[in-house]
Amino acid sequence: GSGYQMWQAVRASSAAPGYFQEFPLQSDIHQRGPATSTSLRAKISNLISSATDTEGVHTLLDDLLAPDVYYRFNPMLSSLVSLDESRPVALDQLQRDTQTYLERNRPKLARLCLVLGAERSAVSRTKDWMSERAWEMKQRWV
Repeated sequence: GSGYQMWQAVRASSAAPGYFQEFPLQSDIHQRGPATSTSLRAKISNLISSATDTEGVHTLLDDLLAPDVYYRFNPMLSSLVSLDESRPVALDQLQRDTQTYLERNRPKLARLCLVLGAERSAVSRTKDWMSERAWEMKQRWV
């Protein structure tokens, strides 16, 4: 019921200067850190801050939202991997780490599938439809 399509939320959350372009949603521009050239020290500071903020947002959402509304899947990786990693050995390890994580979290993934596959009420579908139309109209005026 947020008024955004799933692809818009995923695209906004994947914005990362140097890798993926910023993404505007209404009056907000989503990106990770400034797109301008900065010192290595500033980049490291921004990275640490970003990682900390992500955990803080996760904790906040997990505490505030009702069960079966917010899910976070966060595999533990056996090594640090940059966003532009392309070595087959490293990618194979990422795949193994993710598979292990999914196997250990099978019940959580199954619950998410049930929630996503559940039939929504007519009222919920109508609210979503109205939110989408309002968002589309607003985009025409911006």
